[in-house]
Amino acid sequence: RMNFLNKEDEKSSNVKFVKIFNDTIFPKDQSMVTSQINGFKERVRDINKYSKGKIGNYYSQKCKKNIFYESEEELKVFNLLEKSTMVSWYQEQPIRIPKEYMFNGFNYVPDVLVFTNENKGFVLEIKNILDYVLNETVKKGICAKKYLEKFGIGYQITNSRLISFKDLYAEKIDKKFEEIFLNTLDKNNYINYEMFLQIKNKTELSSSISLTKIMIQNDLSFERYPFIIKKLEKGFSYKQFIK
Repeated sequence: RMNFLNKEDEKSSNVKFVKIFNDTIFPKDQSMVTSQINGFKERVRDINKYSKGKIGNYYSQKCKKNIFYESEEELKVFNLLEKSTMVSWYQEQPIRIPKEYMFNGFNYVPDVLVFTNENKGFVLEIKNILDYVLNETVKKGICAKKYLEKFGIGYQITNSRLISFKDLYAEKIDKKFEEIFLNTLDKNNYINYEMFLQIKNKTELSSSISLTKIMIQNDLSFERYPFIIKKLEKGFSYKQFIK
């Protein structure tokens, strides 16, 4: 059992929750939320025992049941949801996005559904910052966002620091890195790991957030194995996650 009382005070949790809520993209029609939402109060898949992240569970006083998490990032966000008085309840692994709606033909189960005291529902996918621009993350998110609209449910990708696409899209970027980066991309139509290391050494890229900002602002994504950076395919854009 986990004791949340010393993690965050109520006021701080509510301030942070307001940011999450304001960054979330909601469909225009949210009228179906109240009638549909009770069907999403159970897990639709088991914990991934092969997850590389921290796995565990705790008893939620708010939800009156055990809540399971698959990473430290998830635990920190769930902690916030537990403490915020603006959250009525939340459910991890709540919805299976049918494969018919997905770009890759596989079902997708996002991390958590949040329901507020104002009868607003939204899904959070919780990722490490660089995974925001993983090709699979972007495509899954856009497909899920479209599917969830028919239930009146919003969608957002976030992390434990609550950094949104909106935040990253608006921030200043390293112009020297961006110039070399985009010139290399234009010349080759892609950037592989060797090219990326050469660019990084020339410009002293400071952090994964710097890279993520440039990729978001230029609609780029990467594949992990093998590592390669390319333009997002037609029909996909980070602007679809930004109000």
